[in-house]
Amino acid sequence: MSRSMKELEERIGYRFSDKHLMTQAMTHSSYANEHRLNKTECNERLEFLGDSVLEVVSSDCLYHKYPQKPEGDLTKKFVPALFANLPLLIVQK
Repeated sequence: MSRSMKELEERIGYRFSDKHLMTQAMTHSSYANEHRLNKTECNERLEFLGDSVLEVVSSDCLYHKYPQKPEGDLTKKFVPALFANLPLLIVQK
């Protein structure tokens, strides 16, 4: 593991058990492309997985919070508003 990865772990106070996963998470697709790495070695697959998890969690939240709203209303009105305010919600916690 590189020195910068060790420094990152020290700064955030967390030790990654899977160092390969940590490296993948920290590898941007442009870096992978420039260094001719396999396309599966960048963070895009993890980003896809994370986006999917957020979609499930937010959908479940909206489904239970607004039982009277039809699907179209939830999708068009509430989902964009939820994600627009997400950074504020994270900072508040």
